[in-house]
Amino acid sequence: MHESYRHPVSLRTPGARAHYDHRRTIGDRHSSALRNTFNRMLGCLFHCLQTGHLYDETIAFGARLEAAA
Repeated sequence: MHESYRHPVSLRTPGARAHYDHRRTIGDRHSSALRNTFNRMLGCLFHCLQTGHLYDETIAFGARLEAAA
């Protein structure tokens, strides 16, 4: 299987990965944790489009990034 199919691109960023790992830790199955992570990213990107701000992972996943460090 090609590498990109094993790990979605969004999980290659530290914040998204930390959020996904947190969701798995609290008991979500892979599909639920992945869906939750994608929904979080889409919400952040939608906010960026609405407000004209640039996407910033430290704002989108700030608490998870600090916890993962």
